[in-house]
Amino acid sequence: MIGRGIFQNPYAFEPIPQPHSTRDMLELLRYQVDLYDQFIGLGLQGHFAPLQRFFKIYVRGMRHAAELRNELMQTKTTDDVRAIIDRLEAKLPAD
Repeated sequence: MIGRGIFQNPYAFEPIPQPHSTRDMLELLRYQVDLYDQFIGLGLQGHFAPLQRFFKIYVRGMRHAAELRNELMQTKTTDDVRAIIDRLEAKLPAD
Protein backbone atom coordinates (compact mmCIF):
# COMPACT_ATOMS: atom_id res chain seq x y z
CA MET A 1 0.00 0.00 0.00
CA ILE A 2 1.38 3.38 -0.96
CA GLY A 3 0.03 5.04 2.19
CA ARG A 4 2.29 2.94 4.38
CA GLY A 5 5.33 4.63 2.89
CA ILE A 6 4.68 7.51 5.24
CA PHE A 7 5.59 5.21 8.15
CA GLN A 8 9.11 4.86 6.76
CA ASN A 9 9.56 8.40 5.49
CA PRO A 10 7.30 11.29 6.54
CA TYR A 11 8.28 13.07 3.33
CA ALA A 12 7.24 10.12 1.12
CA PHE A 13 4.71 12.17 -0.82
CA GLU A 14 7.00 15.04 -1.80
CA PRO A 15 6.68 15.90 -5.50
CA ILE A 16 10.47 15.87 -5.83
CA PRO A 17 12.19 13.65 -3.24
CA GLN A 18 15.14 15.25 -1.51
CA PRO A 19 17.30 14.51 1.52
CA HIS A 20 16.19 15.93 4.85
CA SER A 21 18.38 16.93 7.74
CA THR A 22 18.04 16.09 11.40
CA ARG A 23 16.77 19.63 11.90
CA ASP A 24 14.05 19.03 9.28
CA MET A 25 12.93 15.89 11.07
CA LEU A 26 12.87 17.60 14.47
CA GLU A 27 10.87 20.51 13.05
CA LEU A 28 8.37 18.10 11.55
CA LEU A 29 8.09 16.22 14.85
CA ARG A 30 7.47 19.53 16.64
CA TYR A 31 4.77 20.35 14.08
CA GLN A 32 3.06 17.00 14.68
CA VAL A 33 3.23 17.54 18.45
CA ASP A 34 1.69 21.00 18.02
CA LEU A 35 -1.10 19.57 15.86
CA TYR A 36 -1.68 16.84 18.43
CA ASP A 37 -2.20 19.48 21.12
CA GLN A 38 -4.40 21.58 18.87
CA PHE A 39 -6.74 18.82 17.73
CA ILE A 40 -6.43 15.81 20.03
CA GLY A 41 -4.36 16.05 23.15
CA LEU A 42 -5.51 19.05 25.13
CA GLY A 43 -7.32 17.86 28.20
CA LEU A 44 -7.10 14.19 27.25
CA GLN A 45 -4.94 12.55 29.87
CA GLY A 46 -3.94 9.01 29.09
CA HIS A 47 -4.30 9.40 25.32
CA PHE A 48 -0.63 10.04 24.56
CA ALA A 49 0.20 6.59 23.13
CA PRO A 50 -1.14 7.30 19.61
CA LEU A 51 1.42 10.08 19.25
CA GLN A 52 4.26 7.96 20.60
CA ARG A 53 3.92 5.40 17.84
CA PHE A 54 5.30 7.96 15.38
CA PHE A 55 8.52 8.79 17.26
CA LYS A 56 10.55 6.03 15.59
CA ILE A 57 9.75 7.52 12.18
CA TYR A 58 11.32 10.85 13.08
CA VAL A 59 14.49 9.56 14.76
CA ARG A 60 15.38 6.90 12.18
CA GLY A 61 18.88 7.58 10.91
CA MET A 62 19.83 10.05 13.65
CA ARG A 63 22.89 9.55 15.82
CA HIS A 64 22.02 7.45 18.85
CA ALA A 65 18.54 6.82 17.44
CA ALA A 66 17.77 3.89 19.75
CA GLU A 67 18.54 5.88 22.89
CA LEU A 68 16.63 8.88 21.59
CA ARG A 69 13.62 6.75 20.70
CA ASN A 70 13.66 5.21 24.18
CA GLU A 71 13.84 8.65 25.75
CA LEU A 72 10.90 9.87 23.66
CA MET A 73 8.89 6.77 24.58
CA GLN A 74 9.33 7.64 28.27
CA THR A 75 7.64 11.01 27.81
CA LYS A 76 4.17 11.57 29.22
CA THR A 77 3.27 14.95 27.73
CA THR A 78 3.86 16.97 24.60
CA ASP A 79 5.83 19.45 26.71
CA ASP A 80 8.24 16.61 27.57
CA VAL A 81 8.66 15.91 23.85
CA ARG A 82 9.26 19.59 23.10
CA ALA A 83 11.94 19.73 25.80
CA ILE A 84 13.80 16.87 24.11
CA ILE A 85 13.45 18.53 20.70
CA ASP A 86 14.74 21.82 22.14
CA ARG A 87 17.75 20.06 23.67
CA LEU A 88 18.58 18.28 20.41
CA GLU A 89 18.16 21.40 18.28
CA ALA A 90 20.49 23.31 20.59
CA LYS A 91 23.22 20.75 19.84
CA LEU A 92 22.85 21.03 16.06
CA PRO A 93 25.14 23.32 14.09
CA ALA A 94 23.59 26.58 12.89
CA ASP A 95 22.28 26.54 9.33
